[in-house]
Amino acid sequence: IEKYEELNAIAQAIVPQDKDQALAVRELTNIAARNRITLASVNFPASTIGGTGSAKKADLSQLEKVKSIPGVYALSITITNSSSNPVTYTQFSKFLEDLENNRRTAAVSTISIQPQDGNANRLVFSLVINAYIKPS
Repeated sequence: IEKYEELNAIAQAIVPQDKDQALAVRELTNIAARNRITLASVNFPASTIGGTGSAKKADLSQLEKVKSIPGVYALSITITNSSSNPVTYTQFSKFLEDLENNRRTAAVSTISIQPQDGNANRLVFSLVINAYIKPS
């Protein structure tokens, strides 16, 4: 235990222990704003709280177990930019870089890019990202 105590402390500091959706949305909109991107939507999976087969703990609703890392869960977040305000490839690339460096949004799992009609230099995108959480 002593041997890995420092590693455990680092993991606790890096991987959030809650699924604070309001904070996640705030961080995503701040990253988008820094890159002059207008987001049309930020969506989370439907909650299973109170439904049949609901999560045993309310804080695990909407989460999926990460198979290779015991005790770690992923929260899928879908982000789309405004089709009325498409972005350049450079903006999109920088946005992805900033997401990669964000503590809550650790991995992009799906990317969909569509060039704007009449202007192939402008993009409309949709991303599915995973925020990793290790509840305490």
